[in-house]
Amino acid sequence: MNMQKSRLILPIFFILITSLEAAQLCQNTIDDQLENMPVWMKEEARTPLKLPKTCIQKSMNAFRGWAQSLGHDESKNEGLFIFCSEEEIKKSPLPQCQSQTYMNVTTNVYNTVVDCLGIKSDYFYPIVATESGFYHNSISYKELDFGFGQVTHPAIIDVNASWYTYLQKMGSSNKKSCKNILSFIKNEDITPVEDDYRCNLTKAPKNPLLNALYSGLHFKIISGYLEDHIKETNLQKRVEILLGENFTLDRFEEIKSILLMLSYNLGHIGMTLAFDDYLKEQMGHLEKFHKEKRKLSKELALINFQLRKESDQNKRASLFEVKEKAKAALEKQEWTIKWLREPQRFYGDNSPYSFGLFLTKTNRSHYLKILHRRVKYLSQFDKENQCPSTKLFQL
Repeated sequence: MNMQKSRLILPIFFILITSLEAAQLCQNTIDDQLENMPVWMKEEARTPLKLPKTCIQKSMNAFRGWAQSLGHDESKNEGLFIFCSEEEIKKSPLPQCQSQTYMNVTTNVYNTVVDCLGIKSDYFYPIVATESGFYHNSISYKELDFGFGQVTHPAIIDVNASWYTYLQKMGSSNKKSCKNILSFIKNEDITPVEDDYRCNLTKAPKNPLLNALYSGLHFKIISGYLEDHIKETNLQKRVEILLGENFTLDRFEEIKSILLMLSYNLGHIGMTLAFDDYLKEQMGHLEKFHKEKRKLSKELALINFQLRKESDQNKRASLFEVKEKAKAALEKQEWTIKWLREPQRFYGDNSPYSFGLFLTKTNRSHYLKILHRRVKYLSQFDKENQCPSTKLFQL
């Protein structure tokens, strides 16, 4: 074989092997049904989207890597995904293939739900990306969490309780996104918890739209719970007191977004109670430091008074030495108070007063470290920073 022929054969051989490997890494189960989807859902979007398709593709590509980092063993044929047919439910380690139609449908469905419900994609994207990698048929190891947002049985009950209310709100909306949803989803599409809700939220043609809608509504409900708690407990005022001159409304919005995203995984009641405890602890530290500052200020004032009265040079030298130590102690205390009031503690420094470390040290969140690992892994697939920032997860 001459060199010119080998140069032609090698790329063809490489493409063949790559294609065979790709064929073994996924399976097509609903593509034929997706072809019957409405145009707005299955075709490439012609207008700019809140979340571009490339971000969803990056999340999908990263998902299996997370599973492996958490100890998932594909050789044991453990199921990360479920596929429903009329005859049976199958679990598989292989996801739905990223066909052009499936990617278009997933991208359009996500953006439609986010726009209709008024959800900030910057907050919702990291949740869906870390929870399911945007695979609508993903399932947790214990088979309790499922779908885009890994909704649980209690979450579905919560959504069902508000189902008709939200559909009425969509009906009164002028948004095209809401009209598109209601042209496809009806009142009777509510998911009964008595049946296997996983198949109700997996089978086409209602899915993946119904699946994304349940996840979005669950997020919306948690947002409502959190907003009520913030008003009832005067949370903004307490954070304002703690941060002092560092407080801004933008920073408070960042704090709210952290609580919202953590509440999605850890429960809004437990998370808000944990934050209340955190604020009480920080206010206790702040009062302690201010008390010490007042004590040092009085001591320094007394030394200055004694210096004005004292004429003996030896005693004055001793007083100056004491004064310098008191000044250094006061400066250190002022620095400590300023450090305590740094807003970065809420979303990422490693000081003993950071909220993330508080959650970990008080055993409020065993899941926090796993989330951190997932986000770190996902960031490797988005080195161009094209997708919504995940910095708020860096706790």
